[in-house]
Amino acid sequence: MKIKKRPSLKTLRKKADKIFSEWRRRKDAVNGRVKCYTCSVAHPRQKMDCGHFLSRTLLAVRYSEDNTRPQDKYCNLFRHGEQYIFGKNLEAEGVDTKKLLRESKKKVKDPRQLYEDVIEKYTKKLQDLNEGK
Repeated sequence: MKIKKRPSLKTLRKKADKIFSEWRRRKDAVNGRVKCYTCSVAHPRQKMDCGHFLSRTLLAVRYSEDNTRPQDKYCNLFRHGEQYIFGKNLEAEGVDTKKLLRESKKKVKDPRQLYEDVIEKYTKKLQDLNEGK
């Protein structure tokens, strides 16, 4: 009997990133276009990034819905995420950025479980979006 090998953490992280990013961009799309959260320029959903207020290296908030919004590549990459504008926009929406910062310092005990949970949750949310729910 052949034992099925578990996917690596890297493989799971890439899959979780892809699914979460797709959900984040699709959720905010109108007629296939999404406004950049920091400069308000609309682009096709496929050309946008999933921008993070606090760095995605902080695993505790990497997949936080409060920490992420669609951003164009210019703002996200070349302008380093426009963190100040990003934060001000979040606060204007009522997001507690100080609470987000506190959450970012928490240690994730089981990254494998986090990735698997993100994959399951956002695959379902994508299906719901596709079905118009």
